[in-house]
Amino acid sequence: MAEFVEIMGIKKRMDNYYEDCAAGCPLCLTNFCSMSEESLTAEDFKEAEKIMLEWAKEHPIVYPTWIEWLQSLGVIPYLSGYVAKRDDDGNYLDGHVNVNEVAHKPIPVDIAQKLGIDPKER
Repeated sequence: MAEFVEIMGIKKRMDNYYEDCAAGCPLCLTNFCSMSEESLTAEDFKEAEKIMLEWAKEHPIVYPTWIEWLQSLGVIPYLSGYVAKRDDDGNYLDGHVNVNEVAHKPIPVDIAQKLGIDPKER
């Protein structure tokens, strides 16, 4: 089973995504939300977890691009040129990366979280 915090985070995202049960929430469609605590079994929770993990794959968290983030800070970026490629240890690799191509890609999740950047709204 997935980590409890991860599952609860997905559940919170699902609650925010769907206005109400009639809006198509997959948990509501399987009657999970309407079941009383006493009637829920371990199998029900495993099925709910499976539904939430599938939903999370279909609805990934998307962070803004580097350009969008800089513009939200009031910075007007002027990006031009290439930078040297480096591996995870900071060693230079062969080739270069076009700065404009990188700037228009979403910020990686781990970096966005460290910088305190919120994900894009749906």
